[in-house]
Amino acid sequence: MLPTTGRGAEALARKHGYKNLASLVRSLPPKAKVLDVGAGASPLGKEIALLRPDIHWTNLDFGYYDKQILDEAKKGAPPNLKLVAGDVTRLEAFVKHNSMDAVFSYFLFPHLSTYDEQLALAAAKQVYATLKPGGVSVIGPRLRPWFHPAGKEGTSWRATKSSQLTAEAYGREVLRQTLLSAFSRYIRRAFNAAVFEVFGTSRYLKGGSLVSQRVYNPNTGQYISIYAPAGILLVMKALAGTVKRLISTTVTS
Repeated sequence: MLPTTGRGAEALARKHGYKNLASLVRSLPPKAKVLDVGAGASPLGKEIALLRPDIHWTNLDFGYYDKQILDEAKKGAPPNLKLVAGDVTRLEAFVKHNSMDAVFSYFLFPHLSTYDEQLALAAAKQVYATLKPGGVSVIGPRLRPWFHPAGKEGTSWRATKSSQLTAEAYGREVLRQTLLSAFSRYIRRAFNAAVFEVFGTSRYLKGGSLVSQRVYNPNTGQYISIYAPAGILLVMKALAGTVKRLISTTVTS
């Protein structure tokens, strides 16, 4: 039920703490092996792989088990971009330990910990294991502590693999940095369940701004404007389902 998103490459580069996409591209060493965990429909890996043919970039996402999502992510992909359908909590089954120069991830861990903090912790340890010694992980958004100025901008947390940083300590810090508040997790669980019920897929919203926002239409398999009559109806159904689930949970508890 976790959403499949498609954040733009330039926007993600800034979220990850780089001045722009070009500076992220320049930061990667020659022939780097890079992993994007929970990449979804994002073009980040695609654009960087096109700009740097020497780089071997891997996108991993559970959503790729859905053929439509995988086909969308494959469009225009260069040969040095690999797309893997996989579960991040079993990352070692898809990616070798100590094999990656860099690992990126954005909003996967808040989604995981919304349901199970121990699951998110296990996933973080798996991510750390894939890094080479000296490799860098960039995980976002950094949500805690709430008063941290970077939290407002969604800047990611950066860590380098070293003998001084254990997998356990790394995992717990990822969890601490990305954990949503209990209230936010409560709302998101209800919302994710409702939208999955309405759209029948983990895809639902797409667009760079409120003006250009589109919603997935399960009847046609296409995205339509949220301001179109059919789009408004789908959004209203999802919101109504969320409210219904929240009321049901409150009454039950």
